[in-house]
Amino acid sequence: MNSLGYPDDKILMLNDGDTIWFEQNRVYKGEKILVKNIYVDAYGVGDIGNFVLRDRRTLAEEGIVFIAVPITPDNKLAREAVIASRGFVFKGDEASLFNGAQVIIQNAFKDSPQALPMASSIERSIIEKLEEYFKKETGREPLVIVEMLEL
Repeated sequence: MNSLGYPDDKILMLNDGDTIWFEQNRVYKGEKILVKNIYVDAYGVGDIGNFVLRDRRTLAEEGIVFIAVPITPDNKLAREAVIASRGFVFKGDEASLFNGAQVIIQNAFKDSPQALPMASSIERSIIEKLEEYFKKETGREPLVIVEMLEL
């Protein structure tokens, strides 16, 4: 007897792929069929790549940090970057953490070996250094998105 008063022989516990057959006054498990997971999101239904699943898991567990870096046409830092986060740190705890991130961003531009650095190489450098910095400071590994915005 279960907690709702039904006898155990009147309850079917099913797993993915189990089928149920209904016949006159009788219900029973049928053959097992092969099934796979189908993911549904705002853009469609079907298989999605491992990278998408990894990013979604990171967003859910670690949060995201988005950085808008204003640059000049010759790929120099125009002014301080704008940093925002969701699901990563509490509002009150982010000031000193993001001040340290600003220093890392500024140094990425200073440390560039090229006279006219490629925005993409600076962007990669910022992401790598900030991922390391956030891990060291918080023990968390948020998804870091950097967008270079030419003024």
